[in-house]
Amino acid sequence: EEEEEEETLWDTWGDLIITLGIILAVAAVVFVILNRYLAVQAGKRFRHESNLRNAKRDLLNDEQRKAAAEELYDTMRKIVKQFGMKPVKGETPESFARRLDMRFPVTETGASIVLSIIEKNEFGEGITNEEIAEFAEYLTRLEDKIRGEAGFFKMFTLKYVLGLM
Repeated sequence: EEEEEEETLWDTWGDLIITLGIILAVAAVVFVILNRYLAVQAGKRFRHESNLRNAKRDLLNDEQRKAAAEELYDTMRKIVKQFGMKPVKGETPESFARRLDMRFPVTETGASIVLSIIEKNEFGEGITNEEIAEFAEYLTRLEDKIRGEAGFFKMFTLKYVLGLM
């Protein structure tokens, strides 16, 4: 009888130790994944802020301005696409900007100024550091507005699935 009780006690402690080991292993894996994700997100946010800071100080050359505008526009498109806001085939940039401004009123100038910057960048007219700074500022405000409006599942998708915000 005593031996059975002692074996049961060892079985219980053994199960407990195995369970705790599994929990710690899972926690370690989650920690590593979350740590990596946060590092990537911090890098993306830093690039937006870095583009904004460098543009305000006139530190970007032509190639850097072009790359910064493309990156900012790509990020903006991916974010608004999650809310059903993507350019419709045959839609002019101005009408897309109006739709975007109606859905996400962010600044006085709105999305039209951003899309005019993209058009200038796309057709080789050249863009200024001030325009990049304005674009980065617009995107930052757009992200803040979306954070305020998006529900849990939408933010989860944007942050953890798509890695956008």
